Amino acid sequence: MTQYLTKAEVAERLRVSEHTVARYIRRGLLTAVKTTDTPQGQVRITTDSFEAYVARQTVTPGRA
Repeated sequence: MTQYLTKAEVAERLRVSEHTVARYIRRGLLTAVKTTDTPQGQVRITTDSFEAYVARQTVTPGRA
């Protein structure tokens, strides 16, 4: 079963603002789904997408 995070949860874990998380979503760096059809609908980020983003950003020691 797919699990989801809020923009606030992702922002806290990455130590960035929610606006930055929204920008990552718009740029396709994070995959998100809307919970409603309204323009104000809440978005949720899949944990798989979050973990993949973190893995892509991880630097291997000695290769930085």
